[in-house]
Amino acid sequence: MRRIFVASVALLGMMTVAEAQNYHHRHNPPHRHHYNHRPKQHNVMPWVAGGLALGLLGVMTYDAWGRPVRPHCWDEMIGYDRYGRQVWQRYCQ
Repeated sequence: MRRIFVASVALLGMMTVAEAQNYHHRHNPPHRHHYNHRPKQHNVMPWVAGGLALGLLGVMTYDAWGRPVRPHCWDEMIGYDRYGRQVWQRYCQ
C-alpha cells in the first residue's frame, strides 16, 4: 500500500510540473485578434486524479498478498431452542 501511495504522489507531482511548463503558451498567433474567442482549455488533470482515486479505492480492497479483504467473522452460541438444539449467531466486523 505504501508503494502505491508513493507512486501516485510522484506521478501527480510530475504531472503538475508538466502542466506548469505549458502555462503561458499562446494558442493563437499574435497577428490574430479574436476578442470574443477564448482558447479551449484541455485540462485532463481532473480525469487523471479521478482515475488514480478510483484505482486506489480498488487496490484498498486487496491485502498485501493480492487476496481480497474479507470481514473478520465469528460464531457465538447464544442459547438453546425449545427442542434442546444449540442456536448460533454469526458476528462480522
